[in-house]
Amino acid sequence: MRCAELIRSNGHETVVSVATDGVIFRNSEELHFTENPKPVFFDGERINLGDWEDDGRGTLLMMMSGVYSIVKDGLAKSTYRGSYSMFIDRRGEPTEEEPEGAILQDIYGSDWLEFCERFSEESKVERTEELNPTMRPYSLGEAKVRSDYSLVNQFRIVDLSISACGDSNKRQWIEKPETFGDLLLDWWPSETWSSMI
Repeated sequence: MRCAELIRSNGHETVVSVATDGVIFRNSEELHFTENPKPVFFDGERINLGDWEDDGRGTLLMMMSGVYSIVKDGLAKSTYRGSYSMFIDRRGEPTEEEPEGAILQDIYGSDWLEFCERFSEESKVERTEELNPTMRPYSLGEAKVRSDYSLVNQFRIVDLSISACGDSNKRQWIEKPETFGDLLLDWWPSETWSSMI
């Protein structure tokens, strides 16, 4: 409800993305944030739970829903979900010399813009047993499918891949990007499916 109110008060035509806990607007000079109708208090002091926070303006690269980077003043805020988390290089603890933390492994890039620059000619990037392997534990559901609950939380090497057009058919693409470099050059609109049947 708060997302709908924020969108309504700032005009739906400027919305780029709506998430569970946030909205990304296109080139909005000044946003209007509505007051939280039910502020939250902890030990008698008001806290910001349920309040809007303006993360400011920056350069956006959105790969798909929930997978994007916003870069401003040389710093990136990146989000990811699922397998996409395995394609952003991790940083160590922040230090005085490295306020964001030093890159622990420099393969993919520290944000999605850097990733797309490094893999600009590729349409798909993979991690396999032979190529930068990664491990994940079996989930309860995976163990159930295999009728072997002793597998739960047992780690094994997994093959992962991500593609320039995302790995989901939740949206209908008007035109699809061919490579990760295409994501740096243009906006790729999609639509909802007219029917799910």
